[in-house]
Amino acid sequence: MRKAGLPLLLAGNLFLAACGAGEDGFVEPTGDRMAELGRIVAAVDWSKAEARTVVLDAFGFSPASLTFRVDQPYELTLSNEGGGAHNFVAPAFFDAIAAKRLVFAVGEVGMPLLRSIALEAGETKTLTFVPLEAGEFRLICDQPLHELFGMEGTIRIE
Repeated sequence: MRKAGLPLLLAGNLFLAACGAGEDGFVEPTGDRMAELGRIVAAVDWSKAEARTVVLDAFGFSPASLTFRVDQPYELTLSNEGGGAHNFVAPAFFDAIAAKRLVFAVGEVGMPLLRSIALEAGETKTLTFVPLEAGEFRLICDQPLHELFGMEGTIRIE
């Protein structure tokens, strides 16, 4: 009986540890990727950036479907209006853009390479980017059970 209880206790602790939002999912650059993205970011007229907002709340993205255009710059504000942590997870989408910066309450990160953006309850972050490649990309929140309860969407780049 004691042996059976230990795995359950350990599994419970791992589940609880996974419930926090964690950090943004940054990716290490490979090859000449940063130089290439730097040239793209420098050539964009950021004064023409179109503002968009996505609200993350109780098991949903609003709007759940986003559409962007190749070569059009954007400022995408993510606002967590839910009572708990949420993540904006879309690795293939992040691979198809050039990000100028990710701005959050205490600073910013220039030219981030991302796979996800984490937001605590009440937190807002803004990603300034330009889409480079057309496609349709899956968006989810990978917090425990959030995707199962419907926290998913699509991002289209035309």
